[in-house]
Amino acid sequence: MPKEDNPFSELGKDIFPESSSDSSASLFVVFSYIPVLCLAPILRMGQDEGLKFHARQGLVLFLIEIVAAIFLVPSISSLIWTAVLIACIGSSAAGVVFALQGKKIRLPLIGNLADKIKI
Repeated sequence: MPKEDNPFSELGKDIFPESSSDSSASLFVVFSYIPVLCLAPILRMGQDEGLKFHARQGLVLFLIEIVAAIFLVPSISSLIWTAVLIACIGSSAAGVVFALQGKKIRLPLIGNLADKIKI
């Protein structure tokens, strides 16, 4: 069957247009936004720019979550750190949704910090 006549030739290209053809790439993009698993894409990413983008943002989120968890003490400041943790969880969820849609959308504040990381 010629390539033009195959109705399935374009299937899946709209989900991860910039990622490699490796089927595990989508799994590693999702891992980028899961706190402990965000280190796996950094070790695996190679030259995949889409994976690097999401891995940097996930790493910055993970570091902020660690700092927020360390300073989470029972006082008025704990409300601030609880809000930071909730914002990080929401940003992680948004990152997963955007990654699954194949979009490279910068997360507020996180995107600028992630661009400064050289990995």
